[in-house]
Amino acid sequence: TMSWGGADDSAIDIFNTASLVSAIDTTIYAIDGCIEVGRDFLADSPVNVGQTLTQLIGERLRNELDKVIANGNGTTQPEGLFQASGVSTVTADNGASGPPTLDDYLDLLFGIDKQYRKAGMRVAFISNDTSYQRSKAIKVDTASPSTDQRPVLSPLTQVNDYMTLGWNHRIENNLGNTVAGIAALAKYRLYRRMGLEMRWESGGKELARRNMMLLVYRARFGGKLMDSNAFCKWT
Repeated sequence: TMSWGGADDSAIDIFNTASLVSAIDTTIYAIDGCIEVGRDFLADSPVNVGQTLTQLIGERLRNELDKVIANGNGTTQPEGLFQASGVSTVTADNGASGPPTLDDYLDLLFGIDKQYRKAGMRVAFISNDTSYQRSKAIKVDTASPSTDQRPVLSPLTQVNDYMTLGWNHRIENNLGNTVAGIAALAKYRLYRRMGLEMRWESGGKELARRNMMLLVYRARFGGKLMDSNAFCKWT
């Protein structure tokens, strides 16, 4: 805190730092899985099956992290942006039935404070691909039939750029068609307690009798929005 009007022999109030930094108490959640693979298949395959599985499992983990960062339930998964408490919510002009309007996206953009709307905060709109497509279908003339087919948000040649109102537009297709949001992603924290660990298990009576091997993979992550003012959504 700062105060105006201080003069000689006027004591300055001491700032209490008790709540300046919040506790880092994010719950960590495990994500795991396993695959059984035949020993003969591993030996006879013309491709490196182990390397291929490792690559595919890594891709699947990235997919899962994308999903939970957007909409994790916070109970068995890291808490996602759309599940965070205390965030701003704006009402879409046409409700859940749509269609979306330019004003809906402007309301989102100005639903987060000015200090978050800068490049260093990694601001991005977030929706599924269908909602993004519908945003690009908003025309200058909203009448039906329209007399001016030009899109409002960007020229048709820039549809594949995935930008909205000058900011990146991130796609998470596990979100529903009726939701969208904007986030200063620098204010979301993802904690990696243990990276993706993979190991082959070949012992034990069951695996030995069936001539099988077991690939087990496991990781541990936590995550949450650190500042509720850095996210805004409409539904």
